[in-house]
Amino acid sequence: MDQKIAAGVPDIDAVVGGHTNTFLYSGSKPDSEDPEGIYPTFVTQESGRRIPVVQAYAYTKYLGQLSLEFDSQGEVIHAVGNPLLLDHNVEQDPFILEELNKWKKNISLMADEEIGRTKVLLDGDTKHCRVHECNLGNFITDAYIDYMARLHKLNYGKGWTDTPISIQNGGSIRASIDVSSKGGKVTMADLMAVLPFINNMVRMSLKGSDLLEVLEWSVFDYNADEHKGKFLQYSGLRVEYDLHKPNGKRVVRALARCGECRVPIYEPIDPNKSYYVITTAFLAKGGDDFKVLKQNYRSQHEMDITDTDMVKEYFRRRSPVYPGVEGRTKFVNHIESAASIMRSSILMPFIISLATVLSTP
Repeated sequence: MDQKIAAGVPDIDAVVGGHTNTFLYSGSKPDSEDPEGIYPTFVTQESGRRIPVVQAYAYTKYLGQLSLEFDSQGEVIHAVGNPLLLDHNVEQDPFILEELNKWKKNISLMADEEIGRTKVLLDGDTKHCRVHECNLGNFITDAYIDYMARLHKLNYGKGWTDTPISIQNGGSIRASIDVSSKGGKVTMADLMAVLPFINNMVRMSLKGSDLLEVLEWSVFDYNADEHKGKFLQYSGLRVEYDLHKPNGKRVVRALARCGECRVPIYEPIDPNKSYYVITTAFLAKGGDDFKVLKQNYRSQHEMDITDTDMVKEYFRRRSPVYPGVEGRTKFVNHIESAASIMRSSILMPFIISLATVLSTP
C-alpha cells in the first residue's frame, strides 16, 4: 500500500509507512530481522518523480531515520537513512524514564499475570496468518466457540451451541507466542501483543450465500507475497479454494459445522439457510472491507465481552494448550508466491544438469 500511494499521489515527497511491520534496511542487517527491501525504497511516478518509501519494522525496536535534500524547486534530489536499532548502545532519555516509572509498576502487575501455558509455538506470524491457516488463528477462533458453547443454555439432545462458527481476520493477529524460554508460561503481556485492539465480540446471523461471499472476500486478489489482513482464520468451517479461478468464484468447497445437532458434523453450506457466527466488532462493522458483514446480516448483537477476555478465559480453562494446523483452509491448484517461483527457477537448471551428468555413461 505504501508503494501504491507513492506511485499514485502526485504531490507527496516521501512516504513513511506503518502497520504492515515491514523491515527495510540498507547494508548488513543489525539484528535478526531480514530486510524486505532497501531503505529508502524508491518508487517512480508516471511523471518521473522518484518518491522514497520507508518503514521501520514494529514494536519500537527500531527508530526510523531519513534525511531529505530538496532543490530550489522543492523536489527531492537526495534521500538517505536507515533504521536505528534501539539497543543498549542508545542512551535513554531521563525525563521519559521518569514518566514511565510512574506507570510501570501497575502495568507490570497486569502484564506479568500468568494466564496459561502452551506446549507449542503459537504461530501468529504475519507471513503465515495472513496467507494460510495458522495454529494461533485456530486457537483464537476455537476460544470464541468455547465461550459461546458454555454460554448456550443446556438443552441436551437438541444441540450443543447456538453459534457453531467463528471468524477472525488474520490482520488482527499481531504477534506469535513463543515461550520456550519461559517454560511454556503465557502472560497477559503475551496475549495483549497478539490481540492489542480489545474488540468487543458480535454474534450475528448470515444467509448462507452471504457467508460464502465472506469466504470469497478472504481471498479476493490473493497474493501470497502481500500478506493482506483480510485473510480469514476460522473455527466451524472447512474451505477449499482454487486460486486459478476468477475473484468471486474461488470457493470450490465450503462446509459448516452444525450447532443444533447431537453430534457436530460438517455439511455443505446451503445458500438459503441461516448461519450463526461469532466475530469481532471490527469485522462486523465492515473492517477490511467486509461490506457483506456490515450490510447483509439478518440479526446482530454486540456482546459485553472482548476478544482478549474470551481467549484469556480459554487459556485458563484449557492449559496447557497445543493447537495444530488442521486443514481448515486448503488450496487446490495453489498459486506459488514470487519467492517460491524464483527458488524453483534457480534450482531447476541445477537439477536438470545433475540429472544429465548422472545419466551420462
